[in-house]
Order: sequence, then structure tokens, then C-alpha cells
Amino acid sequence: SKATVSVLYWRKMGGLLSRILIADSQIGNARWIFRRGGWMLPPGWWASLLTFQLPLWSTVIMLTKTPVKNNRIMWWGCVTLLSMTFYFQVLSVVSDPGVVARGCQDDMDLPKKHTAIVQTPVRQEVYHWCSICQLHKPPRAYHCYTINCCVEEYDHFCPAVGACIGKRTLRYFIGYLMSSGLLSTWHGINTVYLFVKTPKHQHAELSTMCATASTSCGAGFWSLVMSGYYFYLICMESTKREDLKGLPNPNAAESPTVWYRLGVLFTTLFAPLPPSILEEEQRKKLVHRQHSSNGHILEAAAG
Repeated sequence: SKATVSVLYWRKMGGLLSRILIADSQIGNARWIFRRGGWMLPPGWWASLLTFQLPLWSTVIMLTKTPVKNNRIMWWGCVTLLSMTFYFQVLSVVSDPGVVARGCQDDMDLPKKHTAIVQTPVRQEVYHWCSICQLHKPPRAYHCYTINCCVEEYDHFCPAVGACIGKRTLRYFIGYLMSSGLLSTWHGINTVYLFVKTPKHQHAELSTMCATASTSCGAGFWSLVMSGYYFYLICMESTKREDLKGLPNPNAAESPTVWYRLGVLFTTLFAPLPPSILEEEQRKKLVHRQHSSNGHILEAAAG
């Protein structure tokens, strides 16, 4: 019957998908389509292809309606901002967000299946036990249920981009928000400019461009608002998840100055990224560094 054929079809597709997704035992129970070193392709990568259609086609419409000889600045501005949007979007998707690898805390002799308070030379740090990944999460790490692994300084999983935003991908995500917002604003400015310069009897020819620019500007305005929100979170040494849930940052400064907050913003956006512990060599270095540290367990509580 048709029902039986449908069930068999979807069962076959499910088996094919399970073979495509790669299970990585070293990273808890993480599953993704592809991983090589610190680069990965998460299961929701296809969402970025859909999201990129709006800036792509709005730019195509803008460029086809305006000859390059009439407005070179508009052409090169659109091409530059579109390229930046694509660049930051790809890095947000394929980069390691800060995945916590299994084995990084083994040499600290932390009790399994328990929450441990560790005294380091600087401060006390709380390592919570993740029952899904079967490992201890560093402070401010959280389990992402989409890629199914723990991520350092987890912010959120963006369904529009199809990527997990964490410690190592936050700057790329903000770059994507800024470049897409500026691209949409550039579309609006050029549409107004062309509307003013075009004779009134030719305004009907710009109707498609005006409709596209209006949609693009709406999305761009939201992107710029979100960029400002993330600048605020960085200055406050917080993440979106911590801000929405009211969770404090145990590593935040007690009474920071304005220059300190600006320094945090500059460091987060432009300082060299920490190495990805998905790479075997970096994971071995991290284990060795933690083994040689002076941290010791103060208390172990049932998790």
C-alpha cells in the first residue's frame, strides 16, 4: 500500500541521514556532517543558504537596475558588503564554536558524575558534570542540544544561520550582523538617491527596487539592533543566555571602568582566537597545561 511505501521511504532516508552524520566519541556525543580539525559542518548548515538569499537577491536587483557606469560607488559598495556578509556567515557556520573535548579535565582528577569546586591560583572555578557528554564542563560552558556537545561561553544556537554561537564564533556572528545590516542600509540609501535623481515619469520602473530595499532595510535594521545588543553584552562580560536567564559571570570584574569595558570589547572582537581543542595537538597541550597547574579540588557535590 501507499502507507507502507511511505514508511519504508522515510525509514530509508533516516538510515541514510544517520550514515551521513558523523558521531565523534572524543567530543562527548557530538554529531555533525563533517569535521576536520577545528572546522566542522553542523547539521543545520543548510539554513545559512536560505538566509543568504535575501542579501544576495536584493543586491542582484540593485545592481541590475543600475548600470555600473552611472554609479560605481554603489556597485563596489554592494559587492564589498555582500562579500563581507558571505565571509562572516561562512565562518560562523564552519568554525569551531568552542567545543569542550573529552579528556581535557581528566588529569585534574575531578570526580565523575559530580560537580567539583576547584581552587586555581586566580579564583575558584566550578566544573559541572554533563551527563550527556560524560565530561566536566568548564565555567560558563553549556550543552548545545543541536550539535549535541558542550560549548565554552555558549551564547545560543542561531536557526537563521544554522550555527552554534560560542566563544570562538561570537566575533564572526557579530561581523555577519554588522555587514548584513550595513548592506541593507546601503541598499536603502542608494534607492533613495536613485529615486531622487530619476525623472518622475520613470518612477514606476523603480517599484521593484523600492520594494526590495524596504524588505532589506527592515532586516538590516534588526541586524544593527542586535549588533548593538551584543556590543553591550560583551562590555558587560556576559552572553545572551546569561543575560536572559539572569546568570552572573563568575569571572567578571567587580568594579570595571569604562576603559576596561572597551578593552574587553576590543579583545573579544580583535584579539587572536584561542586554539581549537578539536585538534588533537591542541587538546594534548591543554591536558598537559592543566596537569601542571596548581589547581586542587576543594569540594565535590552530588550532581
